[in-house]
Amino acid sequence: MDQALLNRIVSVITVAHSGAASIDERRAEVALFDELRNSTQIQSVIQVAVALATGSGLAVTTSEYVSSQLTLMGYGLLQHVAGNRWEELSAQDRDSMVGLCFSLLEGLCSPGGAGGTEQSQPQQQLQLQNSALKFALRSKCAVLFAVVIKRHGAAYASESVKRLIADEAKYASVLHAKSTYQAIVSLVFKYLVDEVYQFAGDMGGAHARDMLVCMATWFPEILRFTVNALEANYKVYSSGEGHDAQDRKNAMFAVKTALESGALYGEVAPAGAMYASDFIKAAGYFLSLPAAGDPNNNGIAGSSQQDIADLKSSSCEILKNVGSRRKTSDENDNDFSRGMQEVGMFLTRVSGELLKNNPEERLSFEGDDEDFGLEVVDAMVELGKTHLQDALPDEATRFAFLDQMLAFSKHSYIPLASRALGLWHKLLQESAATASSGGSVGV
Repeated sequence: MDQALLNRIVSVITVAHSGAASIDERRAEVALFDELRNSTQIQSVIQVAVALATGSGLAVTTSEYVSSQLTLMGYGLLQHVAGNRWEELSAQDRDSMVGLCFSLLEGLCSPGGAGGTEQSQPQQQLQLQNSALKFALRSKCAVLFAVVIKRHGAAYASESVKRLIADEAKYASVLHAKSTYQAIVSLVFKYLVDEVYQFAGDMGGAHARDMLVCMATWFPEILRFTVNALEANYKVYSSGEGHDAQDRKNAMFAVKTALESGALYGEVAPAGAMYASDFIKAAGYFLSLPAAGDPNNNGIAGSSQQDIADLKSSSCEILKNVGSRRKTSDENDNDFSRGMQEVGMFLTRVSGELLKNNPEERLSFEGDDEDFGLEVVDAMVELGKTHLQDALPDEATRFAFLDQMLAFSKHSYIPLASRALGLWHKLLQESAATASSGGSVGV
């Protein structure tokens, strides 16, 4: 490793982040990062990036803040190499990048949790006290992991997903580690799915096809892992007994991560697979949580209003995305139908509660349920436009759903009413088309 280059980086970052740094000294940090990203000595850059990300080989002790900036720069360089210079790496270097990702993940789940392979460094111990940094590094590690897996191809992706799921057992009895591991791996899967499905343009045709097949093959396992992580961490958070504040904080992070991942999976995973994994049922449960401070909120005492709002928002997004999916050719018919019916049941139930509880005030501008009401209506519109008959096969339930949508359409809060009108526009279009062709009109 180029120790002189490493020392130079530490010096530049230390000066740039001192209180007396000049504009030129701060610009020098940006210039240095660009120099490293574009360096022709890619092996040296990788070695230095690993040293920065793990804290290994640093000859000087720095402040907590400077140490965090060095760590983040290391991750930034590794992400740049994986995302933009992958083709320049040898086969051995690519394999080493996968091993490095597992090493960084294990470091983040260690008792210290800084995310490196050498945790005895004084500056790394300072980083452990910075909770915000720890959560940032989890996301950084997950992004790097997802990009490396995507770049390496389907064979390595399959092996990596398999190992990530299996390695959960190693942390079953380690304080804080299980929640941390489940949260990071949930993020890895989320970012990997996002990379493969949303940003497949930078992969070759065969590579993209193989990755899509790989993801489709592993979706049941990924969904099962995420739901299990969601349930286990919610139990830790809601029980409170035998768990300290850090346990509960880690658990809430894992719960939010799992639900946010589920919202993305709802866009790309088969609706039947979402049903079979119990993701829809989990979303329905969190959708019905009472607000923080509500006397009925016995299961999550101490929760903040924002925590509850985040959980309900992600849950609603899951139901909206699943409710807008079309059945794929190889999908199980029963799972698909039952999944849609669960979505319809949960949305009808929660909308009924919203309309019972002083809707004119709570659903209006700056009302307690303003944002949540808009999210619920959006989900109901998507379901009604796409699967009204399948999701609500019982006529009485279907008319209850439509009656609730009519109530939202007549609400005095214009943004809410206008969103609800989207369903009626679609239904009227379909009715007009059916009538013009001589068919009978119904709902």
